[in-house]
Amino acid sequence: MAIKKYGKAFLFSTTFLLAGLQLGKWVNKDTGFRVQKVTVIGCKTLSEPEVLAAAKAPLNKSIFDVEFAAITKRVETLPFVERVQVSRIFPSTLVIAVQERRPLALINNAGLWPIDEHGVVLPRLQSGRRMSDPASFDTPVLSGITFVKDKEHKQLPASAKPLLDLLAELRTGNPMLYHSISELSVNAKGYLTFYLMKGGVPVYLGRDNWMEKSERLFIFLQRAQPASGKLAAIDLRYANQIVTRES
Repeated sequence: MAIKKYGKAFLFSTTFLLAGLQLGKWVNKDTGFRVQKVTVIGCKTLSEPEVLAAAKAPLNKSIFDVEFAAITKRVETLPFVERVQVSRIFPSTLVIAVQERRPLALINNAGLWPIDEHGVVLPRLQSGRRMSDPASFDTPVLSGITFVKDKEHKQLPASAKPLLDLLAELRTGNPMLYHSISELSVNAKGYLTFYLMKGGVPVYLGRDNWMEKSERLFIFLQRAQPASGKLAAIDLRYANQIVTRES
């Protein structure tokens, strides 16, 4: 009885294996399972044709034989791209999901150059550049920064990292203040000045304790009611003090 029992099990498993192999051959040969369409999602600055040109996804190839890693690597060479995910929608569609780098500031240096929070310098803004989400570039301008050239790529100097850390912390922890800053300017001695969106008022922060001074500035701006109705300057360079000048 045991021999018959195991014999039946072997017969069924062999039958299913052969059927599976046959089905696999049929699927690979069936034109219905060949790539007929490639869809791109997630683009805000890049255009779909730019992504497709970089991806070089093979049309009319079996959807099971497409090398996702190769497509991902090619699309990630585009400067605005941070992450890429490639997936299938059966029977014949590939989906390329793009996550673009999010600009943290615009460097003012012979044009405006977006940078992300990791200090990656993105291509200079051009008037023809597609921006389906203009809010992505609703960032402060950063002046007084000189690029360091590394082969063909522009890089920020190490001295710019504290500024990026400050902006990243403000964007996450105090977006209201972050979006109220029109420009940040740092001079050769490392002294930082904010210029506010409202009235272009300069705010002098000095060389250190920028985050603590920013928090003090935010509280002050919520309560400030200058007698003249308009501030001309705010000075935070003195310990635990706020000195203002009215116009």
